[in-house]
Amino acid sequence: FETFSGSRITISERGDNFTIDSSVDINSVGSYLPQSLQQKLLLEKPELKELYEDLNIECLNEATILQKFVLKEFPNMPLAQKEAVIQNLLTKWEILRVSDGLLENLRDTSFVKRKQNEESGEIVFVKPNQLYDPRNEFFNLMFDSDSSCFPIEEFATEESLEILKSVGLKTAVDKETFLKCAYIVEGEQSVTKSIKLFEYFSENFSTFYDNSQDFTGKLAEVRCVPAELDGHSTDLYCFRDTTAPKDRHLTFKVKPIIHSSASPPQVMFSSLGIISPPSLTIVLKQLRALTEDEHILDHWTYQHGSVEKVFCCLFSFLQDNYSDLSPRVQAALRERPVVPVGTTLVKANRLFFRLAKDLAPFFYEVPRAFGANDVFLRELGVRDSPRSEDYALSLNELNSEIGSSRLNANELKSVVEVVNLIAANDQNLSTENTCAPDLLGKLVSTNDLLQNDCNWLVQSGRLDMNLVHLAHPKMSKELCAKLHIGCLSENIQEVLEANFVVRELGNSSMQLNNIESLFKNDSFIDMLHHLIPRMCTNSAGILDGLRVV
Repeated sequence: FETFSGSRITISERGDNFTIDSSVDINSVGSYLPQSLQQKLLLEKPELKELYEDLNIECLNEATILQKFVLKEFPNMPLAQKEAVIQNLLTKWEILRVSDGLLENLRDTSFVKRKQNEESGEIVFVKPNQLYDPRNEFFNLMFDSDSSCFPIEEFATEESLEILKSVGLKTAVDKETFLKCAYIVEGEQSVTKSIKLFEYFSENFSTFYDNSQDFTGKLAEVRCVPAELDGHSTDLYCFRDTTAPKDRHLTFKVKPIIHSSASPPQVMFSSLGIISPPSLTIVLKQLRALTEDEHILDHWTYQHGSVEKVFCCLFSFLQDNYSDLSPRVQAALRERPVVPVGTTLVKANRLFFRLAKDLAPFFYEVPRAFGANDVFLRELGVRDSPRSEDYALSLNELNSEIGSSRLNANELKSVVEVVNLIAANDQNLSTENTCAPDLLGKLVSTNDLLQNDCNWLVQSGRLDMNLVHLAHPKMSKELCAKLHIGCLSENIQEVLEANFVVRELGNSSMQLNNIESLFKNDSFIDMLHHLIPRMCTNSAGILDGLRVV
């Protein structure tokens, strides 16, 4: 029997020989038939048709030829034959597509062209499911730096892409593809791609929900999550190193916050390694970071919430978890200025829920924004209203802070207010631990202060003002009396030195007049009373008779 190749054979092995259906274009098929198959194909002759049927010689159409003989030989074919097969597939697809067997074979055949890699111009043949549909915007973005992920040449047309779609071309993002994209983002460190990656993730959550946690476990290890730390530019992190946007107020200075559009559904937090709410340790670090810089409230740059909003969240969290704090941490919180009042961070023992007047910088009223945090604030030491000992303690703390420095005008005004409150609120006042401002505006123990009732003595320059501390003029006599501050005249005595020598004045009428006026001055007479305590009761008359001689 004559074969397609022109040779003649016997057909003792009938299962190895075939005829070709009349619908097949012999010329086109001939361009790609393997030589081994050409020797098995018997030429179709009308006079032999019945004989072939009686001998059970199978008649092949083009889909069957491709399926049974051509595609399995495709990897070993010369390039020209491969091109012929491809051309035949694309041009006759409407006929060939009805063969389910052919479609299955095409899925497992490396017949689609792509570049070897981005740098090389060499073309290789791969299976359809190894490539991505370039019509998908997500794929175009993720693989924009690697065109070898897409079909090329005749396979890049709309018609060809539809054909490839039916035999396995990737048109949707499955878990495997998503992980591949995540690794690309990690390698390129592209924030733009990472945001698009997780926007797709959120929009197609049901596709990626993973009860086995195999997918999420792998994704959690990839450094592809866009997040921002303390207002700096967005960078990429692993999920376990980030915080969900809903917890941003609790961690933004110490842990990156996931970009809002990249945050996964909360049901996946655990499997991805996101801890929400954050741990107590992280929140304490946040509070420490916010209160280390005393000027942070002056230049608040956090854009997602006000100072009050952030600290309110922190206090609410610590209030709910206060019992879990160690005694050492609780004590440290009491001693640290952690409550913002205006642009000042204040210690709890300087705060009260009610103040009759403005006593800054010594005492502050708790801002209304923290009203819901009263349990936590009371634990730290905030009280309803101050007592005398609170006022005294605040002055002593201020004295320790400023040392020998002088008070400024605002501080001096507030100090006097506080001293007045100390005196007014405690009838049985003990002045042992009370400070008040002296003449130079320095804080001094009230035990060391004296009222200036001898101004002429102060102006004489005969007193060592480093040893004698006079109460500030803003402190009234009544206030000084309540504070048991004595008078200068009662505590200072002047005596003549043992070697004092009387000096004769020159004959100057002006000096004589001044001295005579001095003799008649009441302060001078009082001084003489102190200097000459043995003077009799009629000494006033004697003093009136003093004359310059």
